[in-house]
Amino acid sequence: MEHITFILTLESNGNIKAVETFIKDLSVPYTSQCDEPNTKSFEWYFNKELNSLGIKTIPSVANFITTVWDNEEQAEKITTNLLKKGIVVRNLHPFGWSKCIRISIGTDNENQKMISTLKGLIS
Repeated sequence: MEHITFILTLESNGNIKAVETFIKDLSVPYTSQCDEPNTKSFEWYFNKELNSLGIKTIPSVANFITTVWDNEEQAEKITTNLLKKGIVVRNLHPFGWSKCIRISIGTDNENQKMISTLKGLIS
């Protein structure tokens, strides 16, 4: 919980580079276990698409991405609507990240469906 509080403090102060560095340092042992093609897909597709939609993300080297929304209500609404459309995501409210949603990286088709559905929800 101490790491989460630290990351959220950095993020709330707009210090995204420090968040990125902190998370990369924490995840070094896990990085070696990540599937390289999955990581490349994540880096290229999700970051590009989510950033083009103005959605903030927390950098990751795992097989998921954490999105940061403006408020808890928006995160809950997006989570609920994605679930209704058959896209399983995880609202991170139970972990103390009430404005965050975790989105797993899937197949190319699953990734495209998620982005397309998300575009429809936020436009």
